[in-house]
Amino acid sequence: MAIRYAYLQIVVLSVILIGLSTNAAVLHVPSDYATIQDAINSSATADTILIAPGTYSGVGFANLDFSGASLLVRGSSTAESTIVLLDLGYFCSAYEDSPFHVIIENLTLKQGNPAIGAAQWSYTKLSNCRLIDNITAFVDTADMGGYTHIVDSCYFSGNGEAIYIYLETYLYVSNCVFEGNSVAIFAIRGYNSTFSKNVFVGNSFAVYCSAGSAFISFFDNVVAHNMIGVRDDWGGGYSLNMQCNNVSRNTDDYWGYPDQTGLNGNISEDPMFCDTTFASFDVSSLSPLLPQHNSCGVNIGNVSIGCYCGDVDTSGQIDIADLTLLVEYMFLGGPPPDPLEAADMNGDGVNDVTDVTYLVDYLFLGGPAPVC
Repeated sequence: MAIRYAYLQIVVLSVILIGLSTNAAVLHVPSDYATIQDAINSSATADTILIAPGTYSGVGFANLDFSGASLLVRGSSTAESTIVLLDLGYFCSAYEDSPFHVIIENLTLKQGNPAIGAAQWSYTKLSNCRLIDNITAFVDTADMGGYTHIVDSCYFSGNGEAIYIYLETYLYVSNCVFEGNSVAIFAIRGYNSTFSKNVFVGNSFAVYCSAGSAFISFFDNVVAHNMIGVRDDWGGGYSLNMQCNNVSRNTDDYWGYPDQTGLNGNISEDPMFCDTTFASFDVSSLSPLLPQHNSCGVNIGNVSIGCYCGDVDTSGQIDIADLTLLVEYMFLGGPPPDPLEAADMNGDGVNDVTDVTYLVDYLFLGGPAPVC
């Protein structure tokens, strides 16, 4: 229900931002307007504020007053190239007097407290943004409903709390990466939020529910290599509705919350990231996060294949067919594997006879699996 309601509100906001004004303008910062606030002050409903690449800070870039505006605010290039330093202020605030409706895209927001404050009767959507080194990156304190807030395809790193939800927030978070935060999700008396297809890696706490949080939907997420995976201070085991998640390789997968492994499609398996330094989150073709390798048939974490790791024929499994192709390539002039690193069974960076021996040992003699 929360997901359907969220998408309905996206359609409604699209009408607000696109359909209501036939004279929508594009306001360029800083070429036409020196600051974002200057552009907001000159804007009308459905206008776009387009921010050129650069690093911005100071008056007019933090503690913005949207004053009931309905706007698209976006970087003209990538989020990595368009950075707003908030100096412990905010980009938008939950405490504005007038409801605002704003979509924020392609921006990096740093050093906020909070960077984004989602208001009860306003609408906020973040897309393709980076929220880094904020005390709190995104806080939603809406009480008793209001609009659903959307966070999609964003990257959170180095924040105290990446997302803080309080009361009946109706927050929908999907396709995001949470890496290296103190707490990725902190829910205190949080209700009605949905988290799906996100990746949580390297956080002190991935999910921390407290003070009676309940009815939070948690679907198709990867929670791996954190200190604490899921923590529930309230007890009772009802804080999260968990389905088809992979919670594994954390110091403690569950703390104060019943272990969900084996229930409702939840698993606890090595996600098989290609890069163990977590510079990227691509996975092996054999990863249990891929729909062909888990019982839910879903892409857990919305990941992509980045390495084949012994899967010479890229079939999604390692078997005698891979050995046949490897022998043909090594000794009979057969075509090289595509990608070539799929044939590097022992991970030494060289394709030679030792890889054949390694694969034979794995398939027939109980040897170790190929390594990426």
